[in-house]
Parts: sequence; C-alpha cells; structure tokens
Amino acid sequence: MQTATALIAQHLNNQGSLKIEETKTVCAFSGLRISKGVALKNVLSANFTDAAYIRHPSKYCAVDVAQCFAPVTSDGKASLRNFSFIATPSGLTMLKREDMQQVLFSEKETPFVLCISYNQKKHISYKSRPQYDNNNFTVFTDGGDVEINQYDVSEILPIVTAWYTVVKGKEDTAALPTYFTKDEILSGEVGTHKIMAYGESKFFAETAVLEKYRRSNALKLIVHVLQKLKSNA
Repeated sequence: MQTATALIAQHLNNQGSLKIEETKTVCAFSGLRISKGVALKNVLSANFTDAAYIRHPSKYCAVDVAQCFAPVTSDGKASLRNFSFIATPSGLTMLKREDMQQVLFSEKETPFVLCISYNQKKHISYKSRPQYDNNNFTVFTDGGDVEINQYDVSEILPIVTAWYTVVKGKEDTAALPTYFTKDEILSGEVGTHKIMAYGESKFFAETAVLEKYRRSNALKLIVHVLQKLKSNA
C-alpha cells in the first residue's frame, strides 16, 4: 500500500536538493525496505521533537519522506509545513483559506491526503495516512488528527453556516458582521442581544446540538475553514 509521503512526494520536484545515498536498510519512519535514502541527520533539524514517529532502527528515511521535509518553493524558503494541502494521485494542491471549506466537504479523488495547518509551523505529512472513504476520513492537522464523518457534518454544518451568515441588512457593509463570531460558535458564550437578533428559540435548539461537539477537534476544524455566507432571504 502506498504511503502518504509517497502519494505527496510524487508531485514534488525537489529531489535535487537532497543528499540521496545508495543504502540497504529500512525507512526509519515507515519500516519499508529502501535501496536509496537520505540520512536522518540531513533531514531532521535539532528542533525535531516527534521521536515517537521514528519507529524503526535505521539512520535513513525514504526519499519521499525527505522530500516532504525539504523546501518546495523555488526560493528554498518554504516547505510543506508552511501550507495546507491536498494530495491525490492526480496532483498536489496548496490550499488557501477560502479553498478549505469546499475541499473538506466535496467529493475527493481517492486515495487522498488532506493536511490543514493552523499555524504553518509544524510538519504534518509524515504523520498522515492515505484516505479511501469520502464519508468517513481523517484530516491531519498540526493540532492533532481530526475524524470527519458525514453524520457529524450533517448535524454541524447547517447550523454553523447559519450562525456565520452575514446579518440580514448588513450584506453591503465593509465589515460584513455575522450573527455570531467563530469564537462564539466554538464556546457557545453569546450576548443576549445577538441571541434575540438571530432568534431565541432557534438559537437554543441549535446550540443544544452543537453542545455535543463543543471542544471537539471536528467542530474546531469545521469552524476554522468556515467562510462567511451572505443570506439570499
């Protein structure tokens, strides 16, 4: 079975920056046999702290693993840790914030690896795994793995979309205020005036549903990618 790093790295053009060596060993990360690899000392910086992911007795990692750590931009300044991205057999796409919601909830070519970074500072790719099911899958983030399933999405998404809709009558303003902020959606702590403006009975019925998911990684991710919606009503 193809590893996540192999799925990602087949679309990277950065092998030229690596010190690739002939070797007869296993990849320190995956345990797969490799005939070519890159010494860990030439891949991992002194700041690497996820030693638990180096599960196998080897001083080398596979070339594709090294590619996922190496710079991916022509100026050599950015690596995959600086991006959110989706990899499929057809390609690798770096995601802007406005792209994330559509990618998260749309049908994706399988297998796929979806990595979303909250702070663009930590490597995620070597922790990821290929996903084969669009109805139940894992998104890999720098805040931990997030399990996404369609039942949860069907409960959460309509509510948070309505809550993050621009207040009626404010669609043409510069600020585009929403009924509730992302922090308010996550915490449930909302001022009375906002509840009344949204609709008291509707708010309390919906917040009871969201309460099942508050403090969950799934709700945090869904709210993170959420885009403001303008009401057509």
